[in-house]
Amino acid sequence: MSSSLRKAFPFQSRLRKQRIGILLIAAFTITSAIAFGNLGAFAAGGPSVLTIVGTGSNPAGSSNLTGGQQNWVLDSTVASGGSFTVNISVAIDVNGNTASYPRTINLGQGPGGAGTLDSISDCVFNNSSTPACTRTVTITAPAAAGNYLIKVDATGGTGNDVGLHNGNGLNIHYKVSVPSSDDCISVATSLSVDGLSAVYHQPSATLSATLTQTLDDSALAGKTIRFNLNGDPVGAGITDSNGTATFILDTSSLGVGDYTIDAFFDGTPCAFNASNGSATLCITYGGVTFRPPIDPTGPALFRSVKTIPVKIVVTDFWGIAVPDADAHVFFAKYSSSTTTDTDAPADPLANTNGDNGNKMRYSDGQYIFNWNTTGLTDGKYRITIVLGEGSCAPPRTADVTFKRK
Repeated sequence: MSSSLRKAFPFQSRLRKQRIGILLIAAFTITSAIAFGNLGAFAAGGPSVLTIVGTGSNPAGSSNLTGGQQNWVLDSTVASGGSFTVNISVAIDVNGNTASYPRTINLGQGPGGAGTLDSISDCVFNNSSTPACTRTVTITAPAAAGNYLIKVDATGGTGNDVGLHNGNGLNIHYKVSVPSSDDCISVATSLSVDGLSAVYHQPSATLSATLTQTLDDSALAGKTIRFNLNGDPVGAGITDSNGTATFILDTSSLGVGDYTIDAFFDGTPCAFNASNGSATLCITYGGVTFRPPIDPTGPALFRSVKTIPVKIVVTDFWGIAVPDADAHVFFAKYSSSTTTDTDAPADPLANTNGDNGNKMRYSDGQYIFNWNTTGLTDGKYRITIVLGEGSCAPPRTADVTFKRK
């Protein structure tokens, strides 16, 4: 082979490597843009690098970097179903970009792993000099013994150039042990749940339960309490120094009526027994107001009329008229010997339109019922409106007096 050919071959080899490098870079750029396209626009320097590191834990642990991945390893085992905390620090490297602020990073449980990660507050970076964001995360371990890991990662973000590189989350490694029941004694606990009332279309209400140990009625702090509503899980809270855990429940779409609140403490092996409790969430309308000719502040007098129009306005939490209430009307006559007692349980009113029974119809912002007075004897009557509200609803009543002549 000639010397000119030998010189040409290395040049062609270098050219092929350069082409392969360009193709690899292009493929990585396209893949990154697809992977992070929903997190924000990228500036010319490429996606920002988000770094999450562990800085401490209870029980104690240590940090290490393996293969470019941040890890936090607990030094001691965690009890079956028990919880522990890890302190984390979150920082952003803009990667050479000139980016706008503020930026928000949503944190949560990354893919894979085992255990339950409690909700974490977002990290907000207001400017380029904002120090690292610090958070304490709470993890509840599985019940089965074994070695586990759970990942704290970015689940999203807002603001310019919030693209994030893969693999920058924090892997938390821990071991779960299940002590033999012969080796320990658990303390009995008691869980009391607060009853609660709310108004139709109210945005939210706070569920609350208090955990104590029955031995001395002292509060148990740092324990996870799960809440159910009518048998469906809705959320959880951590007990404070008073043993009270809370959860803010979205009540905006709940109808009027009574709901059962169940709260559960799953216990801690070799420490505290499980316990549970229940209470009622009662939802009512914001207001039920009688309209003329019936006067709710005093008995209205009707003489020799065939029909008494019963009218009410029903409103929600915001004071807005409710058009879809299920309103029914009942009446009872006061006894002849007193003005404070009725003769018997309320009976359905008779309507001039028999097809509607005793149900009120909605028209022009109010509910209307034309009470047929045929067969009524003279005297004082109590009108009661039934709307299917919760048990905490006040009486929806008004009094009228009827005389033939």
